[in-house]
Amino acid sequence: MSAQSKQLSWALLESARGIGVERGVDLVLHALFVRWLATQSAGQARWHELVTSANDEELVERFNHLDIFREQSSDVYLDAEAYRSTLRSLVEIIDQSIPTTGPVDAQRDEIADTFDETLGHLSRLGKQSGESDTPRDVARLMVALTVRPGDRVLDPACGNGTGLLLAAKAQPDVSVSGFDINSRVARRASMRLIVHGVETGTGFGAWAGDAFTEYAPGDSDVVIAQPPWNVTFAEHQRETIRRLAGVFPDLSQKTLPKGDMPWLLLALDALARDGRAALVLSGSSVQHRYRDIHEHLLRRGAVEAIIALPAGIFRHTSISTGLWLLREPTTHNVSDSVLMIDPQTLAEATARDQVHLGDEGVQAIANIVADYRSTGAVSAPSHIARAVVVTELHLD
Repeated sequence: MSAQSKQLSWALLESARGIGVERGVDLVLHALFVRWLATQSAGQARWHELVTSANDEELVERFNHLDIFREQSSDVYLDAEAYRSTLRSLVEIIDQSIPTTGPVDAQRDEIADTFDETLGHLSRLGKQSGESDTPRDVARLMVALTVRPGDRVLDPACGNGTGLLLAAKAQPDVSVSGFDINSRVARRASMRLIVHGVETGTGFGAWAGDAFTEYAPGDSDVVIAQPPWNVTFAEHQRETIRRLAGVFPDLSQKTLPKGDMPWLLLALDALARDGRAALVLSGSSVQHRYRDIHEHLLRRGAVEAIIALPAGIFRHTSISTGLWLLREPTTHNVSDSVLMIDPQTLAEATARDQVHLGDEGVQAIANIVADYRSTGAVSAPSHIARAVVVTELHLD
């Protein structure tokens, strides 16, 4: 992230503070997105028309015409004077900071960096928005453990799109798609992918939607997700969960899977043959009350590894979390052991007590998993990783 993009983001947010934090951030993001459109064919002339609008009313009309997400975000752009004057200020700041006369690639890079910095500011403010974003280190780890060239990647709870973005950039010819039940968050993710040059369109990109009704069974090579933890599911979602439980005949039908368990079943059902999944779940996901699900997954060889994420890696919660690494449960995948990793000693703390895995930590975990996949042996000290025989595994 360049110093210029950080300064520009803060200038834009300061200008938008009068209309409220989240709405101000969204207006900044939409303004940056419209500026990105100016880097496309014929876009520069339209941006010039926008900047030279005779009055605020004309500016808003032209802006709404350019913003392809306008119809989905009527709550953001209203006729109130505060919105009109704020939009005018944002357009002027962006125009002065990112001239259309510069190299197009440099313009796009600056827009993308400023977009990410603005989203980062929103996430730093508090729990309200922070839950919509997966820590970058965690997203990088999920991607490093799962994504291969040419993969189709699904994130059924994509939030601000960090996982999708990193997956799209990680390997050649990767296509990404994701859903978020919050339409405002989904719009942010969709715009973010576009300004970063990720292919979107039919079947690709991020959309507002309920994963339990929108995903396609057996259609994804990779599923990555940090779903909402321990939520109460709506009735239409419970119908899908009942169907998912019924897909696996050895799974007990006495009670409907609860807690984070439905997300595991959804991820497995979405995987194509030889697919992989990485889901960040709460620490409660390993509790004894979910033993029937655990036994089902272990018996089918669906669990490859469980990684206890370092305490403090999530900014707005102190609850324990773990990354479940899954594989499509076919007979050839059956294994008699599960890799258990505790990377606490690989983590590093910042001056603000925020914990990160960092490049070295992510790579170390990826190497441990890669060695385990290729040799069946654990190439790390026992206090960091060990293989546990399935019959001896008690998750709680």
